[in-house]
Amino acid sequence: MADPNQENMQEHLERTTEALRAIAMFASKDVKEYPRLFFTTDVLGPLCTDKPELPPERYCALLEKQEELLWEQILVKGYINYLFEPNKPERLRALLDIAPTHPLQDSSVAAYQHVTAAAVSYQRRRYAKILQEISKQLQK
Repeated sequence: MADPNQENMQEHLERTTEALRAIAMFASKDVKEYPRLFFTTDVLGPLCTDKPELPPERYCALLEKQEELLWEQILVKGYINYLFEPNKPERLRALLDIAPTHPLQDSSVAAYQHVTAAAVSYQRRRYAKILQEISKQLQK
């Protein structure tokens, strides 16, 4: 029997749709570089994992609904090029077929920014606070 506490696919997709609303809210702010780097890593992660919680094709289809906004205002293109070098993906769908050269982790953010892991850790904590605030706004 299925676990009654486990969320079904429809609920997961609905939560992901809520995340797309957060993307729009995120894009409306003057977001600094580190949050955009972390957001890029976090958003692309489910497309590039070996053990996806959601089928990558479905997740990609959801992201594609906001793809123009993502590419123009949120995702850090230079960082994506670094993650997938020598490829320079122009569309999210292309990421389904390209393995990242660098892991989608904070260690890659540190290497891309040429800073220490401690500096990235500090910035990650600040980013977590931003996400908590966005979550609070969405719950109102």
